[in-house]
Amino acid sequence: MQHIVSALSCLMRKLCRPARVAMLAAAVLSVWASAGFAASFYVDTAAQFNNATDKSGNSFSTLHTGDRVYLKGGTSFGGLIVTLTGSMTDTQAQSNPAIIYACDSNYNPTAGGVTVDGLSAIALQGTGIAFCGVTFSSLSGMYKAGSYTDYSGNDSAAYIFQLSAGSSYMTLSHIKFDHCGLNNTDYANNDHYGTYISIFGYHHTVQYCDISGRDFNPADYLN
Repeated sequence: MQHIVSALSCLMRKLCRPARVAMLAAAVLSVWASAGFAASFYVDTAAQFNNATDKSGNSFSTLHTGDRVYLKGGTSFGGLIVTLTGSMTDTQAQSNPAIIYACDSNYNPTAGGVTVDGLSAIALQGTGIAFCGVTFSSLSGMYKAGSYTDYSGNDSAAYIFQLSAGSSYMTLSHIKFDHCGLNNTDYANNDHYGTYISIFGYHHTVQYCDISGRDFNPADYLN
């Protein structure tokens, strides 16, 4: 019996070493992810969003089925410049996509709860991300994509949202574009050549969006 107790004690000491604990934690997280458990991310600032990390430092650069990102309302956000990837099957994307919500100050999803007042370029790639409820004000706009900030005929096209090549089952819902770029004074980066929503890929949905005051080429808000 004494031999058994000693062996168990030795095993527990080994398991409790920091490296062992880290390995066990990683294994648990791996099982959690593979089992399809979703995560929630709470984001308070544009800086956090642009770094694809929440207020606790957790990364959401790659989103999985059922994940939720809550953007805290109550104050305006600066420009949103980020690339996010959805990693899930087409079936998961249709039944339980990852969703990014504009919220009120208590993280309750609220259409119009978050207003963006800076130049933006949000690229969604992969599969199954829904972006919902954000308002882009006249202080927002398309972040410079090429060498010029106006129509040149052969420059790179800017965007506020880009559903990237090869992407699928993305959704933009209840997004308001309110005279974007009109009052932004970052003249070096306020790009007018492009579209608010640039769509590549397949099986996307754009619904319940409001586009007002496209002051450049009125036919150029969506392609």
